[in-house]
Amino acid sequence: MTQQKYRKIKYQLHIPIRKGDNLKSKAFENVFRDLKRSGANACVISSTGGVPVAWFGTEKKSVDLYSTLSAAIISAARILHKEFNSSPPMEVISTSKDSVMIITEINEDNIFVVLSNKKSEELSKACEKASKELRGVMK
Repeated sequence: MTQQKYRKIKYQLHIPIRKGDNLKSKAFENVFRDLKRSGANACVISSTGGVPVAWFGTEKKSVDLYSTLSAAIISAARILHKEFNSSPPMEVISTSKDSVMIITEINEDNIFVVLSNKKSEELSKACEKASKELRGVMK
């Protein structure tokens, strides 16, 4: 297994460096910047299999946990929606007294999870914008 190299940029973003992926890396930067401005404390983009792609705001050891569990949560929601003969979920939101977690589907193969200390209209709009931007580059 080869060691993945990541480029650290503002806000301690971790974005993979791959030849020919400049458009994707730039999209990740834009999405992370907008989410951070909207109050997100952390964000992880991962495959639906739980493999992290890019992230900010958390340590590598936590990234694997967020990726795996978020993928499992959205997969469980898909199963439940299917059982009720409804369309698959676009996002799953979990709130507590002092935080919110939003798991959003980018496409069939990728999701992103956002963690914040507060739920706000600005954060919801940033997540919606992020999913549209990421869908454009993660096909």
